[in-house]
Amino acid sequence: MTEYYGSGRFCSSSCSNSRNHSDIDRKRISESVKLQIKRKSQQNKDKYIDNPNYCVICGNVLDYEKRHRKTCSNECKKQLLKYTSHINPNCGGYKEASGNKKFGHKG
Repeated sequence: MTEYYGSGRFCSSSCSNSRNHSDIDRKRISESVKLQIKRKSQQNKDKYIDNPNYCVICGNVLDYEKRHRKTCSNECKKQLLKYTSHINPNCGGYKEASGNKKFGHKG
C-alpha cells in the first residue's frame, strides 16, 4: 500500500517520496527526463539557426547562448545605452560654456 504525505505518516513530501519511489524508478525517470530535455534543446537550437536574432547596433548574428540579449558585446551595449539616454527626454542634459551642467527637463 502506498503511503501518502497527506496521511500524516511522513514528516514531509520528500520523506514520502523517498519511501514510495525506489532508486531504480527514480533513475529511469531521470534518464527519460534528461533525454526529453536534450531532445527539446536540440529542437530549439535548430529553430534558432533557421531564424536567428541580430545585434541592434552592428547587425551581427547573436550566439544561441546570447539569444535573449539585444546586443552582441559590451561595446555594443554601451552604444545602445548611450543612444537610448540621448533620445529619452527625461534623461541627461547639456553643458554650458562654463562647464556647469544645465538640465532642461520638460522645457
